Amino acid sequence: MDPVDAFHRRIQTERKARKCLRKWVWKNGRKCCTRCCSPRVYQTVGLRYRCRRCRYTFGDWTGRWVGRVRITATQWLWVLKLFELEVSAQRLLDLTLKKVRRGSIVYTDKFRGYDSLMFCGYRHLRLDHRKVFATGKVSINGLEGFWSYAKQRLMKFHGVSKRYFPLYLKEMEFRYNHREQSLFDLLAQLVTKPVSDR
Repeated sequence: MDPVDAFHRRIQTERKARKCLRKWVWKNGRKCCTRCCSPRVYQTVGLRYRCRRCRYTFGDWTGRWVGRVRITATQWLWVLKLFELEVSAQRLLDLTLKKVRRGSIVYTDKFRGYDSLMFCGYRHLRLDHRKVFATGKVSINGLEGFWSYAKQRLMKFHGVSKRYFPLYLKEMEFRYNHREQSLFDLLAQLVTKPVSDR
């Protein structure tokens, strides 16, 4: 059976999708309060729980990334699957673009096109390829491997619009950094982990 068909059968109803996503939320099926972490909870009406210790009422997605975006469990799981299969889900869902924080250190080679980085609020450090590929812990050799990886995957789109290029590039960075891991499991863990409001 085709992996996509098998996945579809696994999550073909919202009930099945919630059950699938819930296994990452509650490790070993053990529920605990999202406020005080007490395991002394009981189920109330519907899919809500109440803590016996602090009396807080919460749901499966309370205080988690998966609860911050108003899409169904089925949609969440398809987004993760599409990402794993290298189908661009960002454009379909119009998700938010994260940029490098101002003040961050950006390492580049000597290409003059990077000169504008200092005017954008970044600390810009250069390495001259003709003289050296690394200084201490600073190396741009890994960047050569990344660009090779990214170009190979971006070619299938036969061109990317300027508007969405940063999203595709961020996606390639994530894929490259986690290329030895199961992306679906990794993403499911990320979207179901508690959100820090600090």
